[in-house]
Amino acid sequence: MEHRACYTDVLDNLVDLLPRRSVSTGVNRASRRDLPPRHITADSREVMPGSIFIAVRGRTTDGHQYVQAAIDRGAVAVIHETDGLHTSHYVTHPEVRFLPVPDTRALSHLLAAPFYDFPSRRMRVTCITGTNGKTTCGMLLEAIHRGRGHSVGLISSLGIRYPGVSLQLANIVPEPVRLQTLLFDMDRCGVDTLVLEASSQALADGRLDGIDLDAVILTNITRDHLDVHGSMRGYLEAKLTTLELLARSSKPRTVVSVWRDTALYPYISRRIAELDLESTIHFVGQDEEPGSLPNGRSTRDSAPGLTGGSPGSPLCRRLRVDNIRVRWEGTSFVLHWEGRALACWTRLLGEFNVLNIMAAVGSDPELLTAACSGAGWEGRLLAEALADIRVPGRLQPVPNSLGARIFIDYAHTEDGLEKVLRTLRCLPHRRLYTLFGCGGDRDRGKRPRMGAVAGRLSDLVWLTSDNPRTESPAAIIEDIVRGFGRAGNYLIVEDREEAIATALGRLVEGDILLIAGKGHENSQVIGTEERPFSDAEVTEAYLRAKGWRR
Repeated sequence: MEHRACYTDVLDNLVDLLPRRSVSTGVNRASRRDLPPRHITADSREVMPGSIFIAVRGRTTDGHQYVQAAIDRGAVAVIHETDGLHTSHYVTHPEVRFLPVPDTRALSHLLAAPFYDFPSRRMRVTCITGTNGKTTCGMLLEAIHRGRGHSVGLISSLGIRYPGVSLQLANIVPEPVRLQTLLFDMDRCGVDTLVLEASSQALADGRLDGIDLDAVILTNITRDHLDVHGSMRGYLEAKLTTLELLARSSKPRTVVSVWRDTALYPYISRRIAELDLESTIHFVGQDEEPGSLPNGRSTRDSAPGLTGGSPGSPLCRRLRVDNIRVRWEGTSFVLHWEGRALACWTRLLGEFNVLNIMAAVGSDPELLTAACSGAGWEGRLLAEALADIRVPGRLQPVPNSLGARIFIDYAHTEDGLEKVLRTLRCLPHRRLYTLFGCGGDRDRGKRPRMGAVAGRLSDLVWLTSDNPRTESPAAIIEDIVRGFGRAGNYLIVEDREEAIATALGRLVEGDILLIAGKGHENSQVIGTEERPFSDAEVTEAYLRAKGWRR
């Protein structure tokens, strides 16, 4: 209530908060107070004449230290914490509005969206969260929506892009003020469809506050980021924040796309039912309890834990897939939706990618209905998107003349690594090699678990560095080794470039090498220094030097 009250106070004190057209850069100090605010930021480097600067205390720096810099760059107003700013600023800069509030971070979450007139309300917004598969889902939805003639914005681990703009931020989802600024610019550029990846940390920090969602995709929830959330319960609750956002959305119709075949599904489904949300449930194989109830629910769907059987239960629609066939050329499968079947093929490999595809298309029931109807262009559009999709750093093949299969993949969790290795192991090969490491200053508990998976599913494993940060690479590798138990099918090469070269030098025709953990990343964090490094570039350079690059 206190935060809501201070929000109201700021709205009362800052007149005309909606953005204005550009103000001349030549700002006279005496007239600055008369300028209508046209920009809001918590980063003093982004301040321009006419900006409101919010001084936010962060984890490593305090925005109050940059108030003078913001004023020097032309800020017309400064919102600061009650005890964060010396009153001398008030005297020294009478041309600037100063607004003290109890909590600037909380206020920024409340203020950003209305300041920019809620840009997400003028877009179809799909939020994707889960442990693995977010980027694949996002790229597929981007391709589908563009194929339907929409202007699409994408915020993902691969960067932010919309018409005329491509950029990379330190965080996939920035703080609310920066995020709403981006959405405002997307709106000005004509974006009508937004696909947004959300990490558990972004959700726990409230960075999506003020965004009105149309759809939420939950890809899967398995162990990750316990160093941040403390427990699987905390991690899950952060992910399920998306459902709360969806329930509060102003959009006329909303939907959740969720995978049924997971140990956490009963808990997730109860939350969906409590919030009275419509859902698409996707699963592989036959329904455990075939048969149907009114409005499309199956008898399984009416069981306690999903809808509770109450009269107000949300509509749950089922998307099923079977006949999955994985070959080196790609993966084929059959979608079943509302009594119709659609044969599909994608260049993506593995059942886990079929689940990613189901999660993506399940967020758009109208598209599914049209695509499976057998008439119209939606089926062709979906087929083309599935056939053409390529996701950088996700089972990304590296061509070579050795007759071996080399893949770069982002798998950095136990679940992700196991899914990729099981997919590769089921395909024809001579030996399956894996190269990976674990990040420093992150969840130590997953290291031996990843080691156990790699040791069990690989013929030989190279253990190496992967963003060791301030931890000792040798100590990280020692944690991984504990997962191998008595198995000795690993080699330790601490330097990642050397490890890649050593592994590539072992390959012969018919072998598979999976280089896992970094995927699309183009840097390596050692100590506190971020150094350029790309698994793909290092691999390709070695193959060229040996004359093995095709």
